[in-house]
Amino acid sequence: MSSSLFSSFQELGRQLEEACSLMNSSDNQKRKESEAFIQHCQNQPQPYDFCRHILEGQQYSEVTKFFASNIMKKAIIQEWSVLDLNVKLHLSQYIFEYITSVVLGGSVPSSTTPSVGSIKPPSILQQIVNQLLQSYAIIQKRSWIDEEGGGSQFREMTFKHIQHLLNQDNQMVQQKSQNLALQLLLSLITEFSLGGSSSEIGMNWEFHEKSRILFQQDFLPNCFGLGIDILKRSLSIRDESLFFGRVTNDDVSELLKMSVNALDLIREVLCWDFSPFNEVSSLKSIISTKMYKNKYASSGGGAGSASIEQGKISPNSKEWKERFTNTEILNMFIQLHQKFRQGLMSGATSSNALEAELFIRITHQVRLCLTQWCNISNECFENDKMAKLNFFVGLLSSIFTLMGNALQTYTSLEFSLICGQEIYDCTQCIYRLFINFGFLPFIEIYQSQTNQAQFFEIMQHLTQATIRTMEISPNFNDQFIVDGLTTLLGCWSIICDSVATSRLSVSGNYLDVKGADFVRQCCFEIFKSFVNLKVPEQRPISNNEDDEDEEDDNDELFVDEQLNAMGVMGRQLAESSLQLLYHKFSTRFSQLQSLFGQSFQASRALDNLWEDFEWIIEIAGYVVADDAEGETPTLPSEIVDLTDDAEDNIFFTFVNGVLKFSQFELLCLSKSPQMLSPRISKTLMWFFWRWGQSYLMPEVSHYTENISRTILAMYGEKSENGIKFVDYLLQKISHNLAHWSSEHDTCQETLKLFIVMSKKKSIQRCVVKTNTFAEIVKNDFNTFNTLHKAPNWVKGKLTQCIIACCPSFIKVSEEGQKNFDELQHVLNLVLVPLRDQFNSILAKSDFHETYQQAQVMEQLDYCFEKFLGIAKGSTNPDIASAMVQFFNTEQILVNLVKLLHQYYLHEQFVTLIIRVFKSCIKAFVNSITKDQCKSLFGIALTMIQTFTQIHSKKNGDISQVGGSKHRRPTALDELSEEERYKDLLLILKMLTCMISRDFLDFSEDGSSAVFSAEVRVKTDTHTTDALVNYVFQGIHLMLPLITIELLDFAPLRKQYFRLIAFMMEMYPEKVTMLPQPLFNHFINALVFGLRHFELDIAQESFDAIHALSSFRSQYPTSFDLQDQSFVGMLIKECINMLLYETFDIELLHNISDTLFGLILWDQNSYRMVVESVLQNEPSHSQDIAKGFQYLDNGITEMSLQRRNMVKFYENLEKVIPKIRCFTRRK
Repeated sequence: MSSSLFSSFQELGRQLEEACSLMNSSDNQKRKESEAFIQHCQNQPQPYDFCRHILEGQQYSEVTKFFASNIMKKAIIQEWSVLDLNVKLHLSQYIFEYITSVVLGGSVPSSTTPSVGSIKPPSILQQIVNQLLQSYAIIQKRSWIDEEGGGSQFREMTFKHIQHLLNQDNQMVQQKSQNLALQLLLSLITEFSLGGSSSEIGMNWEFHEKSRILFQQDFLPNCFGLGIDILKRSLSIRDESLFFGRVTNDDVSELLKMSVNALDLIREVLCWDFSPFNEVSSLKSIISTKMYKNKYASSGGGAGSASIEQGKISPNSKEWKERFTNTEILNMFIQLHQKFRQGLMSGATSSNALEAELFIRITHQVRLCLTQWCNISNECFENDKMAKLNFFVGLLSSIFTLMGNALQTYTSLEFSLICGQEIYDCTQCIYRLFINFGFLPFIEIYQSQTNQAQFFEIMQHLTQATIRTMEISPNFNDQFIVDGLTTLLGCWSIICDSVATSRLSVSGNYLDVKGADFVRQCCFEIFKSFVNLKVPEQRPISNNEDDEDEEDDNDELFVDEQLNAMGVMGRQLAESSLQLLYHKFSTRFSQLQSLFGQSFQASRALDNLWEDFEWIIEIAGYVVADDAEGETPTLPSEIVDLTDDAEDNIFFTFVNGVLKFSQFELLCLSKSPQMLSPRISKTLMWFFWRWGQSYLMPEVSHYTENISRTILAMYGEKSENGIKFVDYLLQKISHNLAHWSSEHDTCQETLKLFIVMSKKKSIQRCVVKTNTFAEIVKNDFNTFNTLHKAPNWVKGKLTQCIIACCPSFIKVSEEGQKNFDELQHVLNLVLVPLRDQFNSILAKSDFHETYQQAQVMEQLDYCFEKFLGIAKGSTNPDIASAMVQFFNTEQILVNLVKLLHQYYLHEQFVTLIIRVFKSCIKAFVNSITKDQCKSLFGIALTMIQTFTQIHSKKNGDISQVGGSKHRRPTALDELSEEERYKDLLLILKMLTCMISRDFLDFSEDGSSAVFSAEVRVKTDTHTTDALVNYVFQGIHLMLPLITIELLDFAPLRKQYFRLIAFMMEMYPEKVTMLPQPLFNHFINALVFGLRHFELDIAQESFDAIHALSSFRSQYPTSFDLQDQSFVGMLIKECINMLLYETFDIELLHNISDTLFGLILWDQNSYRMVVESVLQNEPSHSQDIAKGFQYLDNGITEMSLQRRNMVKFYENLEKVIPKIRCFTRRK
């Protein structure tokens, strides 16, 4: 090396050292300058000699060496296509020798000066070694399948390097050398398992698949075999002090570290994707789907639990199947875990934190391997049923042994965290087996005469483990135990579902009566333990109420999952479960009745009773009814079977008991109100809500099989008892809203029950016939006074329920004619008083002076909530039509716009008025005529315009108060920004609802209930009053308010970009006629979205741009009204992203389609962008030019036909990695 070059390296190294020292500087400017200089060093062509100078120089800090190793790695990735074969081989050899010298000691390879001495650990950080190991793995992967580029030489080199490390003669470094071989193999297997979306080298799917297959053939068996050999050596150590935390020998200590790396290596093998490579497959069929990203996003290495999120282990060779089904290897893992765990639990490691950490890591890695092993597939057993069952039984037995040890020692606080992790890992193993195999192996074990006893043993172990985990879960605040218990209950849900459905199997694989009864009995034992745990005979008294509240808050996170599982298990023996619950319920009800009317001091005893009732009723709700979220509620088959005989069974007894308890609560309202609890009222309402969805007046048409006649007789629409039940629930709702009006949760559950009753047609028809409902309707206009303690949102929800029930007042004659007389009478009772009250407020002569008085604002808030309830309750087309007429006739919405301007400083009113508009449009838009839509949309635009004006006025007022336009933002400003975000989000949702009119039309003048937007677009193309124009105008009005800061709110961001992208894709002919400023904003918004936000927003932005270019290709003169300079800007954005920036590989398909359409649109702008790229890279301009010329290779005609777009994409995929090597930027 010349002295001048050495001097330049010295100076550049000094500058890099200085820049690295300023990376954590508090001075923002210096930090940016340091980052820019490091980027400058990275962009230097072939900086390998300089990096060697830094790595070998003792005068440089470890931080500088780390950046040098990172620069070398990135340079290898970027410049690979232009590097000579000899340079690649030399780099690979140098990295290996450097790592070896650093880890093992000795002289470092020197390319600068012989005065550089040896570097020994820990003079360099382990991160530098890891960085260089990754660089080594990247070199090997890029070369592995490239036979013309020396692929065989690199494979041979790698094999020799590993052999060199494994066969080290020097006894002093032999263990370290072998450990380094493990790390090298771990880096290789990690890199070769990665795909395009997770590997730093990029490349296409085919490259990664071929590399994976070749590595699997050449090295993967050696990785697995080496890892197993290292673990066997760890087990064969005679010095038993190793397993009791007294490690004194350096070789033994090194062997512990080797064991950790060996387990990492084996786990990577277990996570390996063994699926065969199909030569016919190509990237074009996968890149555009989510499967591509999902396949590789989690297929990498690295420590942690990410790697166990893999699919089944499905090797396609006999050798691999034998390895994975070898029970001796499994037994070795269990022995290894037991020995190291014994040493850990002896307590001797507590004096040496490093040894304890190694022991914990080893046992944890063993369990992670076992967890991944549980993903083994049926194909591994070659249809050998007995081999599969023996493996299955052996693996489960081992897991239960590990879990039993953890459950026994968990009571010790010293080891509770370690044992909690063990319990969780073991439950994950069990769950993986259930997920992969289902309950079928258990059935096969039961049906086997030789293994039937093992079935009962396994089920008993699983039952005991679940009960024990359940018992210790409240004693320790350990999320591992909580998650482990939830996982076990998930396994039991699978078991229960399998027992119920296996009898339908045509293969005959199902449990007989004896086996099924045993499983059900196990379920009941767990259910019984859970009930006794939550409702003990003697509840312990705690004086620390804060701890209880904190525990309750934590319970909220997982109690629903546990109760769902308990409900499923409780229904396996429904009669016994309900008898258990009723026994506890009746005894406590008797205790409560004995306290009625007494003046007593024991409030704690009463609190315990309420807590017991709460748990009993909640558990019962999960037992008698399924979770019906998002689905039509149906009756559980177990309850149907239980109730199909007579009316005096335990189910009806329990429901009647809850009903009597509810009636007793009503009695307490007048006689002994101090006994009441709002939480128990909330729980009762929740029970009736959950129970009523399925049992109260069930829709017979929803059931393919015969429904229980007893349930129909007790709760059916035509039953006297069902009508009484409905009337009682309405009375209960009325009393709850009056008495618990200040309890938000109780009112919410009460109204949720009323909403369900109003939506269910069979109940709705019965509701409107009751005297209670008539009283509610008659008194509705008085709710402002009668429910004076209730918040106005409660009154609004009550109105929503009343309006939702109104369709039942519409009478239909035999000829199909509708009679609205009764409906009109009911609506008058609700609407006229509200109208009069609203108008009387506005008609006051002094309203402009008194509008901010508390009483006036309270009355208006009441009216706003009622208007909101009316809109939300108008789900029926006839009701919606009537409500639109009411709002239009009485000028309600027009007056709301005026009030919006009046109350612009009261954010609560602003938001509430916007909610009314949004709910009105959502409810009315698909049920009214087009002319009514125009009127409604016009008022909505006026509201948006007023909203923008009041914000401008508000900002002006704030500026005056602040005294300066450049004042510092305050906490009030941040609060105002968050409130504005919520308002804008509501308006965007309202505009989205307005678009739905182009897709759904249930109005009488609609020719079809459902039609595509394309039909409407063609009809309205040349009209100025198309409904979609209102949406464009609404977006235009909102533009000044949507700032970059507000787009930091994810919900607003997604709604905004999706709306804009949708409008441009579905209505491109409207976009072409937009005013120039609005059109430019749309384009700039899309550019901003594709560069700054999430993948889905970027994809939608690209697709919207492509939609414009597709429309322009069909109608060449369509954009003549617009300034088309934006096309060149978009082409430049696409080229810059492809050549200079980091982007998600899933975007490549979107970028390709968009760029191709833009090139066809404006080829002159495309040429100018390419020429600009060539000017920026004069030394590589010919190579880059050849790459751009290749893009149109094979494209016969420049048109937006599918085959041309596919060909352009294939060319782009091949060219871009090569061009990026010359641009050398990330």
